[in-house]
Amino acid sequence: MTVQTYIAMQKLHRSFFARLMLENAANPYQSPFFQSFVSTYHSAVKIMGLVREVQKTKVVEIESLHPLWSSSLVSAVSKVMHCAFQAD
Repeated sequence: MTVQTYIAMQKLHRSFFARLMLENAANPYQSPFFQSFVSTYHSAVKIMGLVREVQKTKVVEIESLHPLWSSSLVSAVSKVMHCAFQAD
């Protein structure tokens, strides 16, 4: 899969991810939006890995890629939220 696919998956599922956080943050596993929670997390992991790899080889070029950094920020938030629920 390409980075565009993961970004599209993230954009598709992030509204359901947000809805899960608003409606059932205490127990996301019981929410009907749990699959979107998992899909957003998996997309976040892949996007962060791809950004890390590209940053190693194309340091100057990656600085100007606003959509990639925007997706990276959303990915970081998604990963933190997922890790917070894993700790409970």
